[in-house]
Amino acid sequence: MPHRPGRRVLIISDTHLGHPQPSSLCADQLAPLLEDITDLVVNGDAAELQYRHMRVRAAREVERLETLCEDAGVQLTLVSGNHDAFVTDIRYLSLAGGQVFVTHGDAFHPGVAPWSAGAPAMIADFKVARASLKPQDLYDLDTHLGIMQHVSHRDFIRQHEKGCIEKTNLRSGPRVLWNVVRYWRQVPDLAAQFVERFTPDARVVVFGHSHHQGVWRRRGRLIINTGSYAFPGKPWAVRVDGPSLTVHRVVRGRDGYRVHRRVLLEHALAPRT
Repeated sequence: MPHRPGRRVLIISDTHLGHPQPSSLCADQLAPLLEDITDLVVNGDAAELQYRHMRVRAAREVERLETLCEDAGVQLTLVSGNHDAFVTDIRYLSLAGGQVFVTHGDAFHPGVAPWSAGAPAMIADFKVARASLKPQDLYDLDTHLGIMQHVSHRDFIRQHEKGCIEKTNLRSGPRVLWNVVRYWRQVPDLAAQFVERFTPDARVVVFGHSHHQGVWRRRGRLIINTGSYAFPGKPWAVRVDGPSLTVHRVVRGRDGYRVHRRVLLEHALAPRT
């Protein structure tokens, strides 16, 4: 998605539409976010399309979000994540002349979700796939993201074959809690290393996946995680508007979620030459 002059792009992630829990998000709650923007980017895990028993409801919610965006005159772009690996063939976006790199974040670690029970099998799948590559493909972004898409999908297939759907959150026990917190600490460096390897011209990385919002500076780059609308919540949004990138909290009101006016961080993008 080229960032043309006059575009006002809002980036969110991890809406997990279609989850059966009563407290889960529905597309209509996102409608207030569409005010005063031209483009909405949902950066991975827009909907629970990998779990078979959630797929129908998730697809309906995605269709509803598409309708809301169309009615508001907003261009919707979905970037696939590990919970919706094939919702689109878009695995990343490059904005502001390549300065801003947007991807879900599931490809930063070979285990996709290293806190999960499926991580060892996913790492094994990753190693097998990488071993088959030619040397010139080891640094190819599309090849790497394609491998991670395959690895994520195979994990969900294994869960269904075993008849055991993994439910991981911070309430799952001390070991899971430790693994999640450890990954939260590691992921800013993993994001910076990923970009340094695959798209070194990018100065800003926007991702989600780990459900832990935050801003860090690593290796001369600005690293931003937009958090999640699912547990533990507290989502953020990134807005790219001309030469300015801003980070905001997303707050829930009676009519749905809105971008808080207060700017948490403002970053000036370099003029395009």
